[in-house]
Amino acid sequence: MQCPKEFYEVISEQTIHNELTKMAQDLDDLYEKSPFRFIVLLDGAVPFTQKLLSLMTHRPESYEMRASSYYGGETSSGVVTLQADWEEMDLSMPIVILDDVLDTGRTLHEMKRQLLKHGAPDVFIAVAISKTGTRVVEVEADWEAFRIGPEFLIGFGMDLDGKYRDLPYIAQKR
Repeated sequence: MQCPKEFYEVISEQTIHNELTKMAQDLDDLYEKSPFRFIVLLDGAVPFTQKLLSLMTHRPESYEMRASSYYGGETSSGVVTLQADWEEMDLSMPIVILDDVLDTGRTLHEMKRQLLKHGAPDVFIAVAISKTGTRVVEVEADWEAFRIGPEFLIGFGMDLDGKYRDLPYIAQKR
């Protein structure tokens, strides 16, 4: 799939690989000290998670969960929607939430709050992109591959109306 003409590549596939290699090593080191589980936020975190796991030695058990504060396009609704079966999850060990982008902070803040409320002993956050200047809720990632401004991005899990998630690089709107 080609990048739409109103976008241009800002982070290459090779640069993503290099940064995720470092993150994978950090997570492997953490896992050796204290095993954890992943919670993968669908659909955006799937490419990030697949690439990260391909670079890790350890294979933490993973749960998939739908969570969003977007209703399409480039605008956040301001309301976080979580689709979780808390009874099915084993939250007896630390959790690392994996997401493609930390933007307003609403979704990850609410996810972390709910996981702690339901008994997780500790909750960490790992993201491919942490945007600056966009938080409306105070939350920060424990691991971030890239820190970038508030520009709208696509690729590597980030989409525009459900398209372009599968781009192997990250593109920014012109």
